[in-house]
Amino acid sequence: MPALSYLDTFDLLARLILIFASFYTGVCLWKTLKGAVRKAKIFLIVLLSFNVFVVRGIYQIAIYRELAHNDISIPATVIFDAFTKDIIGVLVSTAITILWYSYLNRSQRVKELYDSPSVTHEPEMQVANSAEK
Repeated sequence: MPALSYLDTFDLLARLILIFASFYTGVCLWKTLKGAVRKAKIFLIVLLSFNVFVVRGIYQIAIYRELAHNDISIPATVIFDAFTKDIIGVLVSTAITILWYSYLNRSQRVKELYDSPSVTHEPEMQVANSAEK
């Protein structure tokens, strides 16, 4: 099915980008860099969007469209099982993302660790006193 080869290439590139983004986000959190929590939240939203809309949505539609275009019949039970697994996958992905996002928003430990002045990596302002000179 040649039409799916473009989708396969897109999938590979998107997953590679997500893998590198997850490593980058993890390193930012590990080193307690400024904006690390914000980056982690953005990554979670992008990952959820990819899982729900692209993998479970666009890919499934494209695959079923190609099968129908090539006159390959699929039993109704197989389609029902696939959609059931897709719905369960979407619910699990959404639940995990909501849990992590909530943890990053509400955790006192996260606030203490990432909102402290040492995390900002900005040089402290030194007040120059003319009497000391």
